[in-house]
Amino acid sequence: MIRLWRYLRNIIVFAIAATAIGVGYLTGTAPGRANLASIASSLASGEGRTVTISGLNGLWDGPLTVNSVIVEDRDGPWLALRDISADLSYSALIGRAVSAGKLTVGRVELARAPVAGDAPAQADSGFSLPVDVNLPSIDIPEILIGERLVGGVARLNAGGKVIAQAKPLRLASTEPAAISTWRCCLRRTTTSST
Repeated sequence: MIRLWRYLRNIIVFAIAATAIGVGYLTGTAPGRANLASIASSLASGEGRTVTISGLNGLWDGPLTVNSVIVEDRDGPWLALRDISADLSYSALIGRAVSAGKLTVGRVELARAPVAGDAPAQADSGFSLPVDVNLPSIDIPEILIGERLVGGVARLNAGGKVIAQAKPLRLASTEPAAISTWRCCLRRTTTSST
């Protein structure tokens, strides 16, 4: 019986050590972070949609940063998010919530509308989030909307907050007449051909 307990103890110690080494590799080395970004890209991709996440940093030693997130469909890239930074609360993730003191997306590039998938449209079954979301400060200093959407290049900036609870989806705001608060500035930019 004592031999069985020692055997089980050794298996548990080995499993904990292997997990710690794996987490250390995935989060503490450049190749590990590249593998982690690849795993996240695969999880975010789906039928008719490819998501590429690159430049994952700051998992333990500061804000989580991502150099770029590119979303593609069968016609190529249509959305790019650049210079993303978030002060994530890892303890909230354990409780199935996404919480960040501040989320900054340095630049959003929306080139065109996405192409609809080949799958038949399903009846609207409502919308629910897999996790609660608490983002009290969002800053997007540059949003570019492509010529194919608005007839020229539009430059915007946005900021605000999002507080949403999963199942059923409920949104909250401190503003009495709004679900979320956004400030926005629209400037139309024309390009001259010389």
